[in-house]
Amino acid sequence: MIRAAVLTALLLASCTANAVWVARADSVTAYGVGYSDDLETAKRRALYECGIRTPDFYVCIITSYYWR
Repeated sequence: MIRAAVLTALLLASCTANAVWVARADSVTAYGVGYSDDLETAKRRALYECGIRTPDFYVCIITSYYWR
């Protein structure tokens, strides 16, 4: 019984250790994707990645985010 509980705990820990937020930002001409265990950081990274590829006077917006 204890062995099953330990194995279950290890399995859950390994599954959640690799889970991250994924955010996508889009503009008319480019996109960016950000990954982080913190949602706001993932959004900021996506906006940054989109922004460095987008020409002046265009904007990037967050179009999607999800936990993976």
